[in-house]
Amino acid sequence: MSPKSISQKTIKKIFALSGNKCYFPRCNNQIVDIGNGSVVGEICHIKAKKKRGSRYDEDLTDEEINAFENLILMCRLHHKIIDDDPVSYTVQRLLEIKSQHESQNYSDEEPDDFIIKNIIVNYYHSSVENFGNQSQQSEIQLFFNKVVNFLNRLVKGGLTASFIKQIAGELNRNHKKEFFGINIIQTNKGFYNKIELLDGLYKLNIESHMEGTYFTLWKNYNKIDLRDFNEIINVFRDLKDSIMDHYGINLKIPNSIPICRVNLELKDKPFSFILDNTGEKVLEFSKNINYKIENIGEKLLTIRKVKAYANSAILFEKNMNEIRLKASEYHVVKFDENEVLNSIQKKKIDLPTNIKLCAVLDTKECFFSEILLLS
Repeated sequence: MSPKSISQKTIKKIFALSGNKCYFPRCNNQIVDIGNGSVVGEICHIKAKKKRGSRYDEDLTDEEINAFENLILMCRLHHKIIDDDPVSYTVQRLLEIKSQHESQNYSDEEPDDFIIKNIIVNYYHSSVENFGNQSQQSEIQLFFNKVVNFLNRLVKGGLTASFIKQIAGELNRNHKKEFFGINIIQTNKGFYNKIELLDGLYKLNIESHMEGTYFTLWKNYNKIDLRDFNEIINVFRDLKDSIMDHYGINLKIPNSIPICRVNLELKDKPFSFILDNTGEKVLEFSKNINYKIENIGEKLLTIRKVKAYANSAILFEKNMNEIRLKASEYHVVKFDENEVLNSIQKKKIDLPTNIKLCAVLDTKECFFSEILLLS
């Protein structure tokens, strides 16, 4: 929003009618310290300018939101009181407060340009002052980290339906979601989650069933390619930029988000059933499984270990002695079928189950393969 959204003419009018006093009944706090021109009060919207604000009216235009009729002046304390309790301080009640105050405090004295300039500067920095304290910024950063890590892990795969439902529920109960314009709808049937970010700019649908978890992400009406690392990073940057634009808080994309890309390629189907001479099913592991790890990014990668998961249980893990891959280089891992079969039997893993393979980098980042169904 540019400084021209509220005109100097409007600010002069409302300041003159305020009598340089907070509009809240029986409050005599000044809006401007006339002695030094310091602004100690704030311009308040009766109907909020932001969608998640108090008394928001989606039918108002930008001009109507910033018009004289929708503005009052208050000290910081009473500004917070009316916005924290929109049930008590309805639009009608605030309009009555505005009318009564202006009828009793009108002044013919016009504020000078120095005072008007300070009011304008204060208005466009008040959100930074209100939300930019260290404690609040840390809380918002922590919530941002949770959102980013959840989306990142969802894209990589390996999350169970119950875990997705748990995390979505935790995010939904946290009031910090309002800073990012996040709306989360959860249903019990099939663990369905619909997540909107930045007031609907992004839409994420998650469906978790017995067969697995499926999700799609859109920006407006354009489907995002979740295999494209840059597309995902752009989502995180948009969330980060929104907080900077609205609240003046400079968040950091957490270090847990990779700055590299890896492609995992599997060849052949690793598991199958055969019948032995007693008619019982016996698990047989293919003897020709290649697990290809390819660096499709631009930076040098160091592979620390590879893992195989059956649902959330680790079937096996193998240290790679820090194999380094330059851009476009790859490494092929051969499975030890006996090790995998022995692990399945030892851990008593029930069938059917999902198998996933994982490459672990020296940065502790994990990249998962597609799901392989063992039935």
